[in-house]
Amino acid sequence: MRRIGFSTGALAKGDFQRALTAMRPSLDVASYGYVSVHAPTRFPEADEPAVVSLLKKLTTIGWPIVVHPDVIFNDSLWLGFGDDLILENSDRRKRSGRTAEDMDALFSRFPRARFCFDR
Repeated sequence: MRRIGFSTGALAKGDFQRALTAMRPSLDVASYGYVSVHAPTRFPEADEPAVVSLLKKLTTIGWPIVVHPDVIFNDSLWLGFGDDLILENSDRRKRSGRTAEDMDALFSRFPRARFCFDR
């Protein structure tokens, strides 16, 4: 079966908390065969250890983490995710992760990571 993702941004652009609140009454993920969480798309480099620590807790319940390459500042923090790390390609607004060559280099750095295609 093909897996299809749904972004909280589709419900409340730029306000994931509002989107999650709107979904809360019906957010029963037990019926889904696959659930992942998208890492924040922007945060200061100094916050990376805290962000990674919070995201790591979600992998303990079986939810892998989708991340844009431009918020990976310190590879060693993300290597511990193994195959729970899902690298998402970037669109033209970003400087990295846009081309096949960019993604190839990323998968060299994170050989166990998986791929999420954002068209």
